[in-house]
Amino acid sequence: MNKSILLPLVMLVLFNLVACSTALQVTEVDKWLSTKAGSTAPVVQVSGDWQDSVYADNTFMGWGAGKFEQSGSTVTGNLGLYIVKGMVSGNKLYLVLMTGGSVYYTATLEMKKDNKELYGNYYYPKDKEQTQPYPMSLKRVN
Repeated sequence: MNKSILLPLVMLVLFNLVACSTALQVTEVDKWLSTKAGSTAPVVQVSGDWQDSVYADNTFMGWGAGKFEQSGSTVTGNLGLYIVKGMVSGNKLYLVLMTGGSVYYTATLEMKKDNKELYGNYYYPKDKEQTQPYPMSLKRVN
């Protein structure tokens, strides 16, 4: 193989290996959620139907509609196109949003307004420590 083609190809493979190893992986989700949530008992219940607070569910922007089921501190469900796995700790909800066997986002939300709205931030999976936030809010629809 030509050396001028080989070097960029090797660099691309190495970059992808490093990028994948630093992002939150599906196999790390349970441990990551446990670490973020800690051992504080949940004081809120997030089971039910939720909707993006900013964008209507018929737009291509926003999170869309979803449904969460909470059992103890564990949360499962969906939000838009994403499968959701999460944990409630106190009045905070820690989420991992996945699709196609990959983690796409994490989120930390806090219950507000008489248990009808979740406010907080979402993060890209490479930001395991959640240092680069993007605003996110959901409202209860039932």
